[in-house]
Amino acid sequence: MKPVLGDPATPPNSSGLEAFGGPLALWQSLRAARGFGGKSGEIVDISLLGSVPLHRLGCDQWLCGLQVRYSARPAEIYLAAHGGSEACDSELLGLTPAIAEALAMLARENASVAGGESELRGRSCEALRSCGQPRAVALAREQTNRAFCLEHQVFLKLQVRLEPGAGLESHRLEQLGRVAPQLPIPEWLGEVTWHQAGCETAPLALLTAWCDADGDAFESLVQSWKNGSDLPSFWPLLGQQLAQLHAGLRLLEPTHDANSESARGYHQARVAAARQRLLRLSPYLESRRGLSTRLEQHLVHWSRLDHCLELQAVHGDFHLGQVLSTPSGFRLIDFGGEPQVSPEQRRQPGARLVDLAGLLRSVDYAAACAAPELADFAASEQLQSRAESLGVALVSAYFTETARLGYHDGQSQQVRPWLEALLLDKALRELEYELDHRPDWAPIPTAALERLAQRQEVSQ
Repeated sequence: MKPVLGDPATPPNSSGLEAFGGPLALWQSLRAARGFGGKSGEIVDISLLGSVPLHRLGCDQWLCGLQVRYSARPAEIYLAAHGGSEACDSELLGLTPAIAEALAMLARENASVAGGESELRGRSCEALRSCGQPRAVALAREQTNRAFCLEHQVFLKLQVRLEPGAGLESHRLEQLGRVAPQLPIPEWLGEVTWHQAGCETAPLALLTAWCDADGDAFESLVQSWKNGSDLPSFWPLLGQQLAQLHAGLRLLEPTHDANSESARGYHQARVAAARQRLLRLSPYLESRRGLSTRLEQHLVHWSRLDHCLELQAVHGDFHLGQVLSTPSGFRLIDFGGEPQVSPEQRRQPGARLVDLAGLLRSVDYAAACAAPELADFAASEQLQSRAESLGVALVSAYFTETARLGYHDGQSQQVRPWLEALLLDKALRELEYELDHRPDWAPIPTAALERLAQRQEVSQ
């Protein structure tokens, strides 16, 4: 690590909020930015956790960590910037391309920069150090991150929400690049982390090699089905690549045998969580042909499965939006785990079929989005048939590859009930989310739950 870079510039004052136009202006900016407030209670307090100058990195701004307290959920730390000559879109909270360039320089130089009790530390591999200092262009803005392209050489993902104790994505990409370099995943180039006195380290920026892609696989699939086009023949390759990813992840951390106490505890915890979720959703589901009661029978069957699944490191949030579509295939991205759970929970081993279930549910959503209206999906036999056919092909490719690689979750008659159970679990999670945030989308997981209940009834 190179010496800490100091800066003589004047930091924000003790409250830190005047630099953003005062508490009211900052509150309005936070409310305007996606992912801040509105979902689980109003913002009740904002304070400056720390700030770091970027002037020695060629950027005339300060990077600030803001602690945001809500009325109905735990406090969170968000990133914002102030100062500088670039116009700052309030939705970006001042996170301009100049900041991305400064952070790329920090990583490339393996340096650090400090301000008071806050510090940024950069780290990189030789490939990044040979890239020079490319210019950054802003790409997508997500709820928790901002993306930048540095002259089609480097992709930089800047975290808007700082999570002390996280950092799983950078760690896994770096390690997978060493133990399984053949995997279709981004090449790890470097990272920048935020260090705050009294807090765990938080990932700030991840740098990976740029990949020319046509967009994510979800949008690609939706457009193909909207146009009535046949899918490229390589689509089942995605199931095979997921199996290869799981083989690579097995090399990073110990696995837990299907007969272990950990596997049995995982089984029981998943069933219990699904039952609680079903209980919360019962008023909605019972009015739909007694669906809640019918699904309870599905959960009873799940709880009685005598075959558990092996546990290992998994992707944790796998769906078509986490897959880049290229002219010749796919690249798997976003290895940070399920965002709704704590960093510690994301590191816990899980069942591989959770990732496969996430992929299949994503295919179902793509088919629904390909309908002229979401309400038309249930009546479109063609779209449902296409989704089912692609799902069968992906599952077949996945299990064919796991058998070739020498690991599997048991015989088909043992695995299929587990996959059905995890599809049920996933659809219940989706329905709960949709009812809370996008009620118009609730028919998608509701229709899936109806199909799962019907299949369970036919199998008995």
